[in-house]
Amino acid sequence: MTTRVFNFQRPVVLEPTSPRSGAQPRTRVNLLGAVPTALLVAPVAGAAEAPVGWLAAAASGLVMLHLAAVFGARLPWGWLTVLAAVLGLALPRGQWPLIGPALFVATAVSLAVWFAARDNRRRRRKDADRPRLGTRERTAQVMQGFSGERHVGRVLAERLPQEYVLFNGLALPRGAGDIDHLVVGPTGLFLLETKTMKGHIVCEPDGTWRRTRIGRAGTTYSAYIGDPAAQVQRNIFAVRQALQHRLPALVARTSLWIDGLVVFAHPDTRLDAGSSRVPAVVLEDATGRICSHVPRRALQPREVDLIVGALLDEGRAGATANGRDGAMAYSRAGATANGRAGVTAGAAFRQSAQALVELALALPLVVALLLGTVAVSRVVQARTAVIAVAHEVARAAALSSGPDDAVTRMRNRADLVAPGLGLDARALVLSWDLSRFAANPAEVVASVEYPVNLADLPLVAGLPAVVVRADHAEWVDPFRSGLSAQPEPAP
Repeated sequence: MTTRVFNFQRPVVLEPTSPRSGAQPRTRVNLLGAVPTALLVAPVAGAAEAPVGWLAAAASGLVMLHLAAVFGARLPWGWLTVLAAVLGLALPRGQWPLIGPALFVATAVSLAVWFAARDNRRRRRKDADRPRLGTRERTAQVMQGFSGERHVGRVLAERLPQEYVLFNGLALPRGAGDIDHLVVGPTGLFLLETKTMKGHIVCEPDGTWRRTRIGRAGTTYSAYIGDPAAQVQRNIFAVRQALQHRLPALVARTSLWIDGLVVFAHPDTRLDAGSSRVPAVVLEDATGRICSHVPRRALQPREVDLIVGALLDEGRAGATANGRDGAMAYSRAGATANGRAGVTAGAAFRQSAQALVELALALPLVVALLLGTVAVSRVVQARTAVIAVAHEVARAAALSSGPDDAVTRMRNRADLVAPGLGLDARALVLSWDLSRFAANPAEVVASVEYPVNLADLPLVAGLPAVVVRADHAEWVDPFRSGLSAQPEPAP
């Protein structure tokens, strides 16, 4: 029996009956992915038809976000995505070039909302068997879970040897919820998640948990069960962070390992959890598993005391951060519980707020990278096109019969091929060197310059136009050009 028991448990707080307890689940979708998608896609799509294209892209994004906020998952977002994509590819631009950016943004936002709506449907199917807030079944479940935690705490305190230390209901400042039980002793650290459920509980090979109960009439039916293994793994991560923060040297020196256990406390539980990521046992086997465990390295009494002190400091910090009085009870057999506030909702809110802050900080950088990529791609495309124009005009000049004919051929060829390569023929600057046209061997040199205008791109609009240049020399074939047919000059 251990006398080193620290209780942070709170008395159970029943959920008030809600008038919406029997209502259908909400059809709202999470717009956290759709809003950044609209902000990222709209500038890029609008740049194709700047400056009016930005207005069309922004208006399309706002319309789609408004539809998502008003109708939520009730709209067939998958079909809307397909429809917008098909229209964007099939509709001719003609006199309405703004259709392209608008439909491109609509497709991207619809796709993001469709993914969010699909995740919502998955969660609703997963929680379909879970009792709703305010119902008698949910109240009974809460009471049963709380009494199960208290019962497991008493059993562990009675059966663990004196060299072990037991924490009940420990809350950490960086954790997402309270830890049902944490045991520290010579065989290591053990984090226990308590479940008070009767019936046949099975963990499938894919990690899905299933619970089957027998009703009053003898019929079997499925009952709700979450994923206790995931809860254990989240809490192990929080404990490891806390110990690395308080005892970095000890954690690094001992390669401290934290083992998890899912403990089913109800006497009528039939357990088949061989496929669980975390070992699952009934209450009768929990103490034996802890004491008989062979660790990688046994903890010395001084190390156990250091770990206990660090966890107590983290528990006090967690109580203060979550609005609790920070008091803890120390007793020989598990003293009465102190109050604690529910931290799950607060932690979830803090995590969502942190995600929004990180998104706001990263969004300008992502937009700048996207616009920079668009600018670089324009320059590379213009450089490739200018090289092709230089080749074409030099070859056209090599087929001429004289310098004047060569200049005419180069200009006509540049006006002909530039639009097909995505260049404005009026902005081309064409120069040439025909000084060796009649030499032996003869050659012509064509030079082409083209300014790449970036004024229609946000953030880089203040930069000067980038001028790309290409030169090409072409040998003049006297037979193809007709020079060989001209009379030689008199001596």
